[in-house]
Amino acid sequence: FVCIPIHELCVRNEQSQTASCEQALVSIWFGANYDDGTFVVFPLNEDGSIGAISDVLKPGVGDNAIPSRQEGPHAHMIIPTPNDTMIVGMDLGADKMWIFDLDTSSGKLSLGEVPYGQVASGSGCRHIVFHPTMDYAYIASEMSSGLHAFIFNSSRGSFVTIQTVSTNPDDYDGGATYAGEIRINAKGTYLYVTNRGADTVAVFSINQSNGKVTPVQWISSYGSYPRGMNLDPTGKFLYVANQNGNNVVAYTVDQTSGQLTYIAQYPVQIAVDVEFNF
Repeated sequence: FVCIPIHELCVRNEQSQTASCEQALVSIWFGANYDDGTFVVFPLNEDGSIGAISDVLKPGVGDNAIPSRQEGPHAHMIIPTPNDTMIVGMDLGADKMWIFDLDTSSGKLSLGEVPYGQVASGSGCRHIVFHPTMDYAYIASEMSSGLHAFIFNSSRGSFVTIQTVSTNPDDYDGGATYAGEIRINAKGTYLYVTNRGADTVAVFSINQSNGKVTPVQWISSYGSYPRGMNLDPTGKFLYVANQNGNNVVAYTVDQTSGQLTYIAQYPVQIAVDVEFNF
């Protein structure tokens, strides 16, 4: 269950296709429920407590390309788009990125003008990041260990494929591997993806002219099954949570090349995520 608080939400006018940020000042939490494939909405009360659920939406059905993993929809992530006019829900089981409009008065979601984008059948789209200044989106797909680059039209909510590459080297032969977390630095120049099974962190540079990515480094996660990962707020350090390795590993981030250098590790039982809140 993943919740994202939204404090300022711009509202899109369906007729004029314009957005107004003055019309809405709301506090809403969104959730993605993996097992049943639902996306949920909760209002946040003035005292900070979570209100009664305002919506439950299950737009997907299983792709079934990989029956053991895609027998039904599996909601994996839900976040606002960069301009806060829409909400994107990642569905690993359906291989789709659902695009929602939000009615701030009722706290209900509805599918947008373009209801979804999609990745190749059996990919298992897991997590998404948006370029901080340009109209690009990047998705890590779990089962295919794929990194997908898209042009994202923020006014319509549509995805146009630019490129798909593996999160592992071309000569990788180490057995089953699954892409985990994806992060982008504040300048939008580098992407980071964890590979569970291969137990590495992949570093990609981003071409600012066309949005395409190029691998620049694969480095050991120094632990088994790197699930979560994040850059610290300064962008100078990156931390990886190794779920089966029971540790969190710290790296420095070269500000010119984006490459990582191992510096330390810390014991944490069943480490699955890294978040900063200060």
